[in-house]
This record gives sequence, structure tokens and C-alpha cells, in this order.
Amino acid sequence: MNYSLSNMLGGGFVGGLDPSAKAYINAVVAAGATVTGAQRTAINNFIKAEKDASRYTLIKRLYLPIWGIAAANAIDMVTQSSGTFVGGVTHAAGYIQGNGSTGYFNTNVTPSTLSQTTSSASLTALITQAPSGVGAVTAIGSIDGSDTTKLLEFSHLSGTAIIFRAMSISASGAVQAVVSRASQVGIFVSSREGGDRRIIQRLTSGVSTLVNTTGANAGTVPVTGTYQMLRSGFGGGAAYSDGRYGFFAASLGQTLSQSQAFSLNVKTLWETCTGLTLP
Repeated sequence: MNYSLSNMLGGGFVGGLDPSAKAYINAVVAAGATVTGAQRTAINNFIKAEKDASRYTLIKRLYLPIWGIAAANAIDMVTQSSGTFVGGVTHAAGYIQGNGSTGYFNTNVTPSTLSQTTSSASLTALITQAPSGVGAVTAIGSIDGSDTTKLLEFSHLSGTAIIFRAMSISASGAVQAVVSRASQVGIFVSSREGGDRRIIQRLTSGVSTLVNTTGANAGTVPVTGTYQMLRSGFGGGAAYSDGRYGFFAASLGQTLSQSQAFSLNVKTLWETCTGLTLP
């Protein structure tokens, strides 16, 4: 059965695929990926759940790099625009993995163009295998050159901590949590919403709020591109990650309850589409 016919029978017309889901599925198929009926349903259910919960408008870029093909992995679910993979990146079934020295993904958009602000910004990463070593590496982020008052990133800070920096490296903009490198896995939703800054972690065993604090808004929204597995700036490239990642999102700020519900919806999407289990 060809894709067009299966789409009609599986929901494109009979069951009513959400238009956003249909557009994304068509885009990744055009890029060479095969989307099964179960995957099509999972994508549709994910998007409909986000829209029903009034969270979808918060999401500005969302990547599901599970397809084993760079061109399909580069497509944003929200707009169907494409980013760019650079250097050594492995595209496996269910995740991507940089080589830790040259490989990364450039979303080709900036926090400022995504309407992220000093009071409303969120970054999400699904990590199936933590980066090797104990040095600082970035999951997703942006920084204007070396100006640490202009950054937005979620990073593996060290062998013992993770960090979310929202427009400032200072205490008013950064929050970190003690997490061993081996345990820096699962779905992390880091968010600045109003004056609240937090990091939550979802594992198969459940969801935990690792840090949640309040502080005055500070810093400046970066105008440099948002990168995955690399922090932009600092001489053009630093903090490459060789971790394994299955999902990224850049959003406006989320409340605690929104972050918890979003992470659960992401877990269901990723596990259903890959057949893998969240750590």
C-alpha cells in the first residue's frame, strides 16, 4: 500500500489527521523517511493533545530526530522548516548522536526570532545516553559570542550537575541541579516563566522537579542561532556533546504543571514512535 492510500485509510481523511500532524508527516516522508501507521497516530495524538491543552502555541520549534535520515531529522514539526546538521552526527533509529568534536545541529533560528524573552523561555531535550566524560557540554543553547549576559542554554554542566541559563550566567538567570553524569538522562524541561526558573526531569519511573526558584529577570535575549549538541559562540564552537538525543524543543515559558504534562506527552510520542523505552 502506498503512503497516500495508507494516509487516507489511516486517518488522513477517514479519521481526520490534524493538519499540523499531516503537514509534518508529509514533510518527513518527502525527505525519505518511512512513517508507519502507529507512528502517524502517535504524532497526531501528540499534536492534538498539545493543542487541546493550549500548549501548542508555546512551542516554537520541535524536532523528533528518530528517522535515521538527516534530512527528515532536520525538519521542525511546528513549521516544517529545516535546520542543518554539521560535522560528525550519527542518525540512528530513535536518536541522533554527535561525535563530541565536530558534530552538531543548527536550527537556523535564534531565540529572539522565536519570541523567547527574558521572562518567557523554555528548552527541552530527551536524552537516552549521557555524554561521555565529565566536562561541560551543551544539549541545546545559544550565546552571543562570549557575552554571558546574552545566552539561553540547557547544558550538562559537569560530571555532577546540569544547568539552565536563561539570558544570564548570573544567579538571577541560571539554575543548576546536582545530577551525576550517568543520571543526566530522560526528558529535561528547563523553563523560565515569569520570575520562576526550574528544571524538571522525567524518567520511566516518574517526574521530579530538580530545582525551582524565583528571581528577577535579567540579561538579554541572544540573537545568535540556537544549536543542539553545541553552544554557539566562544570562538565559533564549544561544548560539543556526544550524548544521544531523541527530541528537542524551544518554547515560550511553561508553568510547572505545563512542563510536567508536556514531558509526559513527549515520552508517549517518543516511545510509541521508536519502540524504545525512556531511561
